[in-house]
Amino acid sequence: MAEDSLELADPLDPFDVATAHSVTREKVEDETARTQAALRARQGAYIRLFSDRPIAGDAAFVLADLRKFCRGGTTPWNEDARVHALLTGRNEVHMRIVQHTTMQFDELWELLSEGKT
Repeated sequence: MAEDSLELADPLDPFDVATAHSVTREKVEDETARTQAALRARQGAYIRLFSDRPIAGDAAFVLADLRKFCRGGTTPWNEDARVHALLTGRNEVHMRIVQHTTMQFDELWELLSEGKT
């Protein structure tokens, strides 16, 4: 039975029920395997980068992950003040990393000497 036709399965037919359960289980297992592989890749990039053994692409991978996690480039606004404070803290850390990795020294010096960060 094709996955697309699972909703057409006869709930009283043991074969259809078993097939539907099998397809569902396989989908969950596949999604779990993909999620675990992504987490392993992310963990590996962080470990290599912060243990001074990065490989090509680790820094960009970690910065992209931090941008997403820290809501870089978006507002940290949330109507719940506690959540807003959490998101603001994350965003500030991301901004500091971005400033130190993308700005010229003179620009960074000017920014820091003006007390903006």
